[in-house]
Amino acid sequence: MAPLLPQLEHAYSALRESWAGAWKGLPAVVAGSVQWLCGTSTADEAPLHAQRVAVLLACARLVEQAGQSAQATATEPPYHNRLHIADTVVGMAALLRARRLGAPARLLGQPLATAEFRCLAAMLLHDYGHDGRVNDWPRQIEQASVDSFEPHVAACGLSPKDWADVRALILETDPRFVSDVHARAADRAPSPAEAELSFEAMAVLVVEADVLASALKFPGEDLTLSLIQEWAPRYPQRAQQLSVPQGRLGFLRFGARFSSPAAKSLGVPDRVEEQISWLTRHP
Repeated sequence: MAPLLPQLEHAYSALRESWAGAWKGLPAVVAGSVQWLCGTSTADEAPLHAQRVAVLLACARLVEQAGQSAQATATEPPYHNRLHIADTVVGMAALLRARRLGAPARLLGQPLATAEFRCLAAMLLHDYGHDGRVNDWPRQIEQASVDSFEPHVAACGLSPKDWADVRALILETDPRFVSDVHARAADRAPSPAEAELSFEAMAVLVVEADVLASALKFPGEDLTLSLIQEWAPRYPQRAQQLSVPQGRLGFLRFGARFSSPAAKSLGVPDRVEEQISWLTRHP
């Protein structure tokens, strides 16, 4: 089996080829990510798995339609767009697969677990309707995303319990609270008998998947340019700060937080430290 991180980087590259040409769409990204995580043998034979995949695909179609509408009116942001959503879904699949590979029991080929389903749904919906702005108050944009999607919850098949967790996970993605998310997970030692991820552990995976692509040299450096382009009209000072090496260094030091066993197994913290070391030596 090929190392997981190069597989993830190849997936990021394939997404960019599709985005630059004939975009395959978020439903295809979701279907491919679930297949990568679960396989096609036992997973497809489980009714609950099939139901969960159907819900994810229904959500993906709505997010894709919203992105297409924004693109048609030239309002889809340069960074917070469908490519970013795809990056986070694929990144979450990689983190969940790393967790499966590190589990004592053989989890490869198993259907989607409840926590896995909710984590993937959170990535699909966490920036729903994002217009490229930054928060003027805590969780402003995150709250707007969940409020905007709320009318579609029942039609997509999300149960009240699933939506409650997905909604709460999305609210955790405000960058100013990422340190708190990691700290809460560190304070909650998992029980050996705990088959499912705790909410705290799910929240860590969600905030990690949100920045995983940006934290790697590829496609992170290109994504930095996209974020500069997104910020330049409304936030020229932020864009200027990010456009110099110290801007990237600041993100890697303070924004690229990875504490989950899955991220460590992937080798992401090591990749972040390599970049920090290089940028420190080449200011």
